[in-house]
Amino acid sequence: MVCSFHHKGLFEPSVSSIKILERESGPGFNVWLLEETGMDGIACDGCPGLEEPFCVEYCREKEDLRSFLDALKKKRE
Repeated sequence: MVCSFHHKGLFEPSVSSIKILERESGPGFNVWLLEETGMDGIACDGCPGLEEPFCVEYCREKEDLRSFLDALKKKRE
């Protein structure tokens, strides 16, 4: 939710860069970070200008999310 607030000033999951979907088989969830803006939402920009991205600041699983963001950043370099 905080991701959509960063992008649009609204709490609207449809514009968030983070997508959390239930796994089709077995318990748990899959977490996706959008790399490109499109119909699924706005690409993750890492919250430029902030010491820590909003999603990491408010996430219960900070280390896991930080790993996702680091991998995305390396991919873009």
